[in-house]
Amino acid sequence: MLRLQYSQVVNVPSNTGFVLPRLLEHIPHPLLTDIIFSPGKVKAKLMALKQNSSPGLDNIHSQALITLASHIADPLGGLYQKPFEDTVLPQVWKNDVISPIYKGGCRSDPANYRLVTLLPVLSKVMEFIVADSVMDHLEKSGLLYPVQRGLRQNRSCATNLLLARDDWTYAVDQGKGVDVI
Repeated sequence: MLRLQYSQVVNVPSNTGFVLPRLLEHIPHPLLTDIIFSPGKVKAKLMALKQNSSPGLDNIHSQALITLASHIADPLGGLYQKPFEDTVLPQVWKNDVISPIYKGGCRSDPANYRLVTLLPVLSKVMEFIVADSVMDHLEKSGLLYPVQRGLRQNRSCATNLLLARDDWTYAVDQGKGVDVI
């Protein structure tokens, strides 16, 4: 029932004719070529895990990883470094569980559920370290547009709206026309 619902919602065109431009050839900034999974980074990410998050198919709970963080950070760093360098993740880290989460309304209507994918916590820790490294590289290299707000520290939709409001009020104060929808 859910498969039918979501197969109708998601529409993936088979061929859009769009060819991704060769952007990397024109980037004057250094490329991110290496990510180091240091014991310190691994331990910090383990300690930041939510204690009550659901485990993946490996059934390793985040609480166990938090408790053992000091003891497993070093071996996990090596465990993460190898597949990253080989560009191949262990299959067990890719196995997931898809769970429907009830949103509200009629429980028999598949449209009232959203699907959540549960991955192994160990793969999420690696993902967090990679994401932080990529974002850090983008910030330091100046590759993000200054008004980019999403997924950046100390920036949000609220601050974006405040900046927009300031621009609008400044324009009004200058006697310029402002149209906002």
